[in-house]
Amino acid sequence: MALLDPPANRARFRRGQRSHLRLSLMEPGSTRRCLLAVLLALAACSTTAPPPEARLGPSGTVYAVSNGWHVGLSVARHDIPEALLPELRHFTDFDYIQFGWGDHLYYPDPQPTRLMALRAALAPSPAVIHVIGTTRAPWSAEGFEVLALDAALVPLLTAIDATFDRPPGAPAPIAAPGLHPTSVFFPAHGRFHLFNTCNTWSADMLRAGGVDLAPGPIITAEDLMRRLRPLGRAV
Repeated sequence: MALLDPPANRARFRRGQRSHLRLSLMEPGSTRRCLLAVLLALAACSTTAPPPEARLGPSGTVYAVSNGWHVGLSVARHDIPEALLPELRHFTDFDYIQFGWGDHLYYPDPQPTRLMALRAALAPSPAVIHVIGTTRAPWSAEGFEVLALDAALVPLLTAIDATFDRPPGAPAPIAAPGLHPTSVFFPAHGRFHLFNTCNTWSADMLRAGGVDLAPGPIITAEDLMRRLRPLGRAV
């Protein structure tokens, strides 16, 4: 704790208590007490991290939705603060909102080519964010894996909100029609490339919400889902 005290307190400790410390170390039982203190300190360092709500505010549920190559994030509409995400004015009739991020040309194209994929991977390019409205929570189905995770939703949603590339004082304009009848694309901050993919972005958003992902690069959907399975529950 002394390392966290103000400098003046540290100086006072050094001047007034050095001799007392030297004497106390020679007192009977002091060795056992020191050993106990060390063991308690080590135990404190080895405890699990506090849950997200203890560090970042109240927690809620975020759904990681994987189709095998891309992981999107879905949250209940009522969990999204009104001060965030003004673009959701387009989604007033939906109970859940899903977000995904990716290359501005490849991602919105319903029939992307291999050449487009190669260009997106090799040359850092502008990004878009895909927003999908649904009337119910995501669920696992053929070709899809869904995990429900606990996260601090306000910082997570604040990070998603900051991804939108908006003109001053206005919501982001629609950049392209979505891949689903109830979705659209908006311009987004960030540059997409091989080492900063849609799944990298989803991992960054989850970390902002306090989800304790194992270290290591996250490029593919499986990179992310493999880390999330021990933390979430299949739905």
